[in-house]
Amino acid sequence: VLEDFEKAIEQAKQDNFTHIQALGNVFASQHSHHIKKPHLAKAYLEEAKKCYQQWGAYKIVNSIQFNLE
Repeated sequence: VLEDFEKAIEQAKQDNFTHIQALGNVFASQHSHHIKKPHLAKAYLEEAKKCYQQWGAYKIVNSIQFNLE
C-alpha cells in the first residue's frame, strides 16, 4: 500500500499539485501509524506539513504541528 502512496505523492509532485502531495503524505502517515511504524508515520506527516506550508494552508500546518508535539 505504501508503494501506491509513494507513486501518488511523486506524481502529484511532478504535476505541481502541492495539496494532493500533502494529502498523499497524510494518508501514508495514517497507514504507517496503522501498521505500527510510528517513525515512518511521523516522517510522512512532517512532509505533509512542508507541502501545506508551501501551499499556504497555515491552519492545517498548525494542526499538524500540534499533532507532532
